[in-house]
Amino acid sequence: MAEKQGQSGDVKRIGARMVADHTKANKELTQLASQKGLRFDTRGVKAQNPGNAGFDRQYLKLLEVDHKNDIAEFQQEAKSGDDRDVKSWASKTLPMLKEHLATVQDAEKRIK
Repeated sequence: MAEKQGQSGDVKRIGARMVADHTKANKELTQLASQKGLRFDTRGVKAQNPGNAGFDRQYLKLLEVDHKNDIAEFQQEAKSGDDRDVKSWASKTLPMLKEHLATVQDAEKRIK
């Protein structure tokens, strides 16, 4: 969505990176779940569409809020999760999420 609707090069690049990095992380998590005999269905998951007016600012704000929430949840899981493998995956994924947040916050400063 950001690659098509984004007005700035920053938003288009960030959108492409989100797709690539989160697709990879989701694939890893799906494989981990499968190894543990778990299945989950993501067909009902839909991306939020902030609309066209002020898309770049709204998209970046959504990413900022989502990544702050994700980082808090992943830190909690990495620290005190019940499953050793899931804790390890959360720990491994945290730097990516933090890097995404920093990238988004930098872009927000440029797009006013």
